[in-house]
Amino acid sequence: LFDSVIKECSAMFGGGLWLEGGLHLLMGVVIEDNDAAKSGGGIDARYTYLYLYQVDVQDNNSSSFGGGIDCYRSINFLRELNCKGNTSDYGGGLSENSCKSTLYDCVFEHNVSGSGGGINCSRGKMTIHDSAVNFNSAWDTCGGALNARSMELEIDGLEARANTTADWGAVALSESNARITN
Repeated sequence: LFDSVIKECSAMFGGGLWLEGGLHLLMGVVIEDNDAAKSGGGIDARYTYLYLYQVDVQDNNSSSFGGGIDCYRSINFLRELNCKGNTSDYGGGLSENSCKSTLYDCVFEHNVSGSGGGINCSRGKMTIHDSAVNFNSAWDTCGGALNARSMELEIDGLEARANTTADWGAVALSESNARITN
């Protein structure tokens, strides 16, 4: 999908896009003002190879996982992703479960959730390079910027500024192995 806008849509899963299986490449796409009753306000990706390049995911909502993007058992490569103003219960910007992901030059800002305001991830591997997770909030428990549970996490060059949470840290790591450098 290239140079497209997906706006003001709604569904039970994947308010803007539902992706299952196969390889999905999105370049120059705007996914905005979508709503999912369950997960993936903007994008819901399951059992897929997902490649996002210069994609804007903004002002989407889900009542459960991934206000902007929800991924389950997927391999994800995200480059120059702007994920802003999304809301959900878990992972305002991005929620991942059992995924392997690499993020380059991504921005997560002004996302809101109960846990993992910017990013919420569990049971997988995530590598983050030269990205910003700023001005996000988690109203319930942990990780205003990032909440990682049972993860292999590698971070090189992360800016995490002005994130807020009700309880446990702007960056919350639980049962995870993390290597953080700058």
